[in-house]
Amino acid sequence: MLLYFLLEAVIGAPQVIAKLELKTNPALESNGSDGIHMRWDESDGVVDVYFGEAKLHKSLSSAISDGFDSIEKFYSNGMREHEYALVTRHFKGVDTSLRLAVADILNTGKPGPDARVNHACLFGYDWSAIAATPGTAVEVLVSEYRRQYLEQSPKLHARLQKHFESCSWKQVRFEVFFIPFESVQAFRDAFAKAMS
Repeated sequence: MLLYFLLEAVIGAPQVIAKLELKTNPALESNGSDGIHMRWDESDGVVDVYFGEAKLHKSLSSAISDGFDSIEKFYSNGMREHEYALVTRHFKGVDTSLRLAVADILNTGKPGPDARVNHACLFGYDWSAIAATPGTAVEVLVSEYRRQYLEQSPKLHARLQKHFESCSWKQVRFEVFFIPFESVQAFRDAFAKAMS
C-alpha cells in the first residue's frame, strides 16, 4: 500500500494492474512484482513501466537483500514476460492513448525502444531516532528527525550501491524509497488491525 501511494503521488505513475484483484485465493502470496504502474514521459517520448517491490524487515540489510533476490527471480524464472502479458490483458486506470501505446509496445511480451523498464523499490526497516522529550514542538522534532536521517544517508547509499554493483540487470532503471520505522512489526500489526 505504501509503495502504491509513492508511485502514484511521487512518481506520477498510475497503477495499471492491481494483482490482488487477479488472485483466486486471497490467502496465497502473489508471485512477481508487488504492482505494475505506468506513465508516459512526455519529454523523452517513452512509456515508463514500473514493477513494484516492497520489502519491510527489521534490518535494512535484510530488506535490501530480499528485494534484490526477488528482482533476480523476476528475471530468471520467466516472471517478466508473464507480467508484461498481464499488462495488456488487465488494464485499469489508464487513459485510452496510454492504453493503445502500451498495447502496441508490449504486444510481443517485451518492451520495445519506446518503453523503459523500471523497478520501484521500497525498503522499510527498524530505525531508532534519538527520542525527544515530551512537549517538544513538532517543528523541532521534524528538524531533528531530518538531521538524523540525512546523517544516515551515506550508509544507506553504500549498502544499496553494493547490491547494484553485483546485479546482472543494469539495463533497467530504479526508483528507491527508504522508510525507517520505529518498529516494522508494530506497523504491520497496526495495519492488519486497521484492515480487519
